[in-house]
Amino acid sequence: MTSNNKDDLVFLTANQREIWLEQELFPDSPIYNIGGFVEIKAAVDCNVFYRAVNCVVEENDALQIVLEKYGGIAYQRFVQSNDAELHVEDFSDDQDPNNRCLAWMRKEFEKPFLLYGNHLFNFTLIKVSSEFYVWFSKFHHMIIDGWSISSVVTRVGELYTELKKDSTVKVTPGNSYREYALHDSEYFKSGQYKKAQEYWTENLNDAPDPLLPRFRHTVENVNQINSHKNLSLPRDFYNRITDEAASKGFSAFQFVLGVFYSYFSRIYGKEDIVFGIPVLNRRNNTEKNTVGLFIGVIPLRIQAEPDVTFLELLEIIKRKIRESFRYQHLPLSEINLCNKSRHGNEGKIFDILFSFEKIDFYSSFDEVEGL
Repeated sequence: MTSNNKDDLVFLTANQREIWLEQELFPDSPIYNIGGFVEIKAAVDCNVFYRAVNCVVEENDALQIVLEKYGGIAYQRFVQSNDAELHVEDFSDDQDPNNRCLAWMRKEFEKPFLLYGNHLFNFTLIKVSSEFYVWFSKFHHMIIDGWSISSVVTRVGELYTELKKDSTVKVTPGNSYREYALHDSEYFKSGQYKKAQEYWTENLNDAPDPLLPRFRHTVENVNQINSHKNLSLPRDFYNRITDEAASKGFSAFQFVLGVFYSYFSRIYGKEDIVFGIPVLNRRNNTEKNTVGLFIGVIPLRIQAEPDVTFLELLEIIKRKIRESFRYQHLPLSEINLCNKSRHGNEGKIFDILFSFEKIDFYSSFDEVEGL
C-alpha cells in the first residue's frame, strides 16, 4: 500500500510522534491498541454493514492513514480506499459462542499492528447467533482517540440504517485530519507555545517526585499484558456522586479526583501530588468534529494543606484544572523538558494516570440499539 511519490507524505503531528516513538521502542507490543466491541441484538446484513464501514472510511481521512518510514523518520500518507476490509467470523455453531467470541476478541486485541504500509484499523463482524452479532473494532492509537471512536461507531450505525432503506446513500466527507496535521507545526512558532512553556516551567518548579517506586522497562515485560483489577461502581452510586457534586458546583470528574488525591495523600503522607490527566485537546468545533488523534496528557499538580475540608479541596482542584487546561496543547514530552528539577526518575513527572472519560458510544443499527 506504499507509494514512490513522496510529495504526498505528511509529517506526524506532535501527539502522533509521542506515540510513534514509544511504539518504536517496543515494536512487538500492543500497548497502543485501542477499540472495543458493540453488541447488536438482531440479524445483521453483512454486505450492507460492509458498505457502511467503507462509507465511514471514505468520509474520514484519519482512517486512510498509512505510515511509511524514510531515513528513520515516520511519515503518514492518506490513502483513499472504498474497499476497506471487514472480516467476518461465525461462532454460532460453537457449543459456547458467547465465550468463544470474547476469547477471540481478547486474543485479537493482543496482536500488534504491522505499523508500516497498512491501514491501522481492524473491523470484524462476529456472528454469535442468527439474532446476535458483535462488531469488533481495533485501531492503532496513532490514528484515533476515544472521542473519535465514538463518532465512528455512531456514524456506522447511521449509515447502516440509511443503507438498509436506500442503497444510494451519499457519502459526506468529514473534517480533514490531513489539514490539521499540515498546520500542526504552526503552534510551535506561536506566542501560545511560549506562554505554555513558561506556565509549565513555573508550575513544575520544585515538583515532587512520583509516588511509586520506579522499575526499568524491558522489551519483555512491556510486551506482556499487565495484570489489572477491575472495580465497577454501581450506576446508582455513580449517579449519587454526580448529583452531590453538581449540587455543590463541581463535576463528577473533580469529585472523584478529589477522592483519589485524598487517598494517596493519606497513604503516602504527601500534600503535593502530581497526577497525569488525559485531555481532549480539541480547541474549536472543527477539531471536536474531526476524526483523528488529538488527545494528550498533562500533569495536574495538586497541593493542599492536611486540614482542608473536602469541599475546599474540590475548589483547589477546580481552579487548578481551569488554569492548566489553557495550556493543554503542549505535548507531554515538551512539558517534561520544562521540568527543570527532574534529574532522576527518568524525567517522569507522575506515575499515576487518572483517566475520567465521559464518551457516548450510543449507536443504532436499523432501529436496534448497539450496546
